[in-house]
Amino acid sequence: MWRGVDATTRNAAITLGLVTARIEMDRLRVLADHERIARELHDSVIQRLFAIAMRLESAVPTAGGSAADR
Repeated sequence: MWRGVDATTRNAAITLGLVTARIEMDRLRVLADHERIARELHDSVIQRLFAIAMRLESAVPTAGGSAADR
C-alpha cells in the first residue's frame, strides 16, 4: 500500500487521519452533550407541567360555583 511513498508523506497521511478522527470524536462528543441536555430539559419541563396539572386538579374541588365548572 505504501510502496514508493517516502516516510514524510506516509507520516503526514497518518497524522492527517488521526487529526480527522479526533475532530470527528469531538463533534460526536458535543452532539452527545446536546442530546443529554435536551433530554434533561425535556424531563424537567414534563415534571413541572405534571405538577401544575396536579395542583390545578386539586384546586377544582375547593373552588365554589361557576369556577368549579370551568
